[in-house]
Amino acid sequence: MVIVKRLSLPAMSDAELSEAIPWEAEQYIPFDLADVQLDYQVMGRETDKSGADGGKPGLDVLLVAARKERIDDRAGVIAQTGRRPVV
Repeated sequence: MVIVKRLSLPAMSDAELSEAIPWEAEQYIPFDLADVQLDYQVMGRETDKSGADGGKPGLDVLLVAARKERIDDRAGVIAQTGRRPVV
């Protein structure tokens, strides 16, 4: 119930990336974005060594999405054991 997608994006600032992620996610997430929790991690900054993009730098990004109801279900189970989920 988790969607994981690796994205290759053009180089951009962290602020630009945080704005671009929801737009990129719409292409890969088959649910309304209001119903999912999105997160991403920049795995690296890359340059196309083949020259296909003119050697322009880019970002290697790992996108992860999970439905909020599934997260809430699991957090509820943890809470019932007397623990508090903190991730």
